Amino acid sequence: DYSLIDSVADYVFQNGPQFELEIKFKEQNNPQFAFLFGGEGHQHYQWRLNQLQQMSRKISSASILIDLVLMYGIPQIPPMPMN
Repeated sequence: DYSLIDSVADYVFQNGPQFELEIKFKEQNNPQFAFLFGGEGHQHYQWRLNQLQQMSRKISSASILIDLVLMYGIPQIPPMPMN
């Protein structure tokens, strides 16, 4: 069950690397948080952080595109010339 790992990754994504350092300091002797130190579940933790970052970039890109469309309208693509 990766629910703890996913929750920590979500919080780290939202609050930044400093938050991860705080958790590491507080939970350094807690075996449930071994994934933060390369232990079991570490790969899943890294994967989850990566997924969150990718989703954030996609949302950001879509938001920029929507803003451009709202400011300038839908771009018109010229018709292809007939041969």
